[in-house]
Amino acid sequence: MVDSGSHVDPLPEPGTEYDVVVSGAGPVGLMIGCYMQSQGVRCVLIDPHLKNGDGSKAAVTMPRSFEMLERVGVGTAIADVGRPAGLARLGSNGG
Repeated sequence: MVDSGSHVDPLPEPGTEYDVVVSGAGPVGLMIGCYMQSQGVRCVLIDPHLKNGDGSKAAVTMPRSFEMLERVGVGTAIADVGRPAGLARLGSNGG
């Protein structure tokens, strides 16, 4: 569960009631959970993975995404720990 103080509990207390259960703590699940929490909805996130991944989950984040992240109060914190890209090259192998 993620509360307004950004505290993470691995499992909710038995008997705790929630308005919404979000299955999956990927980018979409986390965003939905943060948004609902910011609106006062009692929300719990469940995910089978209890640890952080080894690599980046968002190699590039677009400005509109940061606008949405800022709406739930985490955009600046995420930007502060990220690394700005001065130059990027995207390509395809013909596919």
